[in-house]
Amino acid sequence: LAVERCLANPDHPYRILADLPAPIYLNASYEAILFQTLKKAGKSPEAVFSSWRGQGVEVPKQPQPKMVTPEAATPWVYHLFGVYGKPDTLVLIEDDFFDYLIATSRLDLLLPTLSGRLMQSSLLFLGFRLDDWRFRVLFRMIVTRQGTETMKELSHVGVQVNPDEQSLADVERARKYMESYFQGGKSAPEISIYWGSAAEFLKEL
Repeated sequence: LAVERCLANPDHPYRILADLPAPIYLNASYEAILFQTLKKAGKSPEAVFSSWRGQGVEVPKQPQPKMVTPEAATPWVYHLFGVYGKPDTLVLIEDDFFDYLIATSRLDLLLPTLSGRLMQSSLLFLGFRLDDWRFRVLFRMIVTRQGTETMKELSHVGVQVNPDEQSLADVERARKYMESYFQGGKSAPEISIYWGSAAEFLKEL
């Protein structure tokens, strides 16, 4: 039902995303609605995720997608922090994020194809809350990798819900914090801020 509603509404973010010619959707959400929307829209997506919670002698490994080279018609939906129904993939609580970062840095869980595309593409961050651990971890995972110098030549956008809609006491301080947080450093790319909802941005896009 949720997927049908997405497809029936031309202004729904998932409907617009499904129409974009993107080969990889880096999904920080745990649910599969984006995957299902892409499938209903006539594409052949593949869900990609890492079973990073290795137990005993098991060692977390990189995902092994069937499609080695994702294309617009056969995109990856890369569930960076896991997917519902696969408990060993989920990154949920604060300790999980620390453990996941350690596992990622030690074992390089991100696929080379994904890392290469990240370094050569304009990035669009959609739907993250101001204090979202998923965004903070994702951003650090990107900007601390080798090759980020090439990203400084590209345009990147962070679409943030207006702070007025958040439960923050000091809206202006939050705005200034986010804008300074996104400024490109020595090697980090500069990310422009769009103060509005993901739906508003995608409609303009």
